[in-house]
Amino acid sequence: MASIDTSNDDDWYHKEMNEIAAKKERFFTSNCRNQETSTHCKERNRCMKCNEGGKLLICSSKTCSFVFHDSCLVSKSDTKGKFYCPFCIYSQLLSEYWIFKKKASLARNDVASFNGLVLKNIPPQMSHKRLCVSEQIKPCTTLSVSQKRRVPVPWTQLEEDTLKKWVEKFSQGSDGGFVPWRRILELGVSVFQKGRTPVDLKDKWRNMQKATQNST
Repeated sequence: MASIDTSNDDDWYHKEMNEIAAKKERFFTSNCRNQETSTHCKERNRCMKCNEGGKLLICSSKTCSFVFHDSCLVSKSDTKGKFYCPFCIYSQLLSEYWIFKKKASLARNDVASFNGLVLKNIPPQMSHKRLCVSEQIKPCTTLSVSQKRRVPVPWTQLEEDTLKKWVEKFSQGSDGGFVPWRRILELGVSVFQKGRTPVDLKDKWRNMQKATQNST
């Protein structure tokens, strides 16, 4: 069983990580262009967004020096009591997504190959059995239910007359000659033999028409 190629996922992940790193660098550079801001950027005493001091949130990432006012953030990114800047939280979530996606791809490979591996090890005398998957894998036989053939029930003259009456009535309607066989069965429930079905009525009407044509 061929495995699923995840190289495209790897390329996408690395490309996305490089892009977010480049965006973070551009954001840092644009906020630290002159000497004054360059100093406070290193000291982390002013918000990277509004360039003002005050109570600041410091990114918990060891490789990040970003600080922000809580009010300058579009959304909170507090993770287990720790604050991370928008760039770092996106990088973390992206890494987690990539890891779980790779695990899912591997699991899908296992599922795809599982059926073939199991069937290969089933003894020939068990070829008529199937596998049930629950808490553990165990063979279980497939029960076959024999269906008894319906015994044909002869049609009475009253049944035929009732069928003809309702078919002709509906055929003359404004719905293009559509015959509601189930409705006819319901209307003639006191006449039709027990066990009759809409298909029985349709087949009987077809046979009645053939008999009429042959007689002429």
